[in-house]
Amino acid sequence: MLLKVKHKECRDGIHIIELDGNLDADTNLLFEQKAAPLLAGHPGRLILDMSRLKYIDSMGLASVLRIRKTIEETGGMLAAAGLSPRIREVFKVINVLPEKNIFENMTEIEESFHVA
Repeated sequence: MLLKVKHKECRDGIHIIELDGNLDADTNLLFEQKAAPLLAGHPGRLILDMSRLKYIDSMGLASVLRIRKTIEETGGMLAAAGLSPRIREVFKVINVLPEKNIFENMTEIEESFHVA
């Protein structure tokens, strides 16, 4: 399955990337290429909407970790919402993101960050 990557710019330096499909060895470079211009602009917060993400492998996880490192180096924060129980458990076990940066759904993250 392919990966669709959609960017939505919100206000106050908050950006959302919606992931739909599989984030794996075949699609991780697409994800990183789509995120690169956002990271170059030093967003304050980057939110990954993973509610439509079906699968993630080690290459996909490595991409998320690289993006996290890049955004944190400039004082920003990476968060994720809508992870399936299986993907959430993987994120927790290998500490892809701090638990406080993982949200049940986009509604929860929007309330937390006051995203309109």
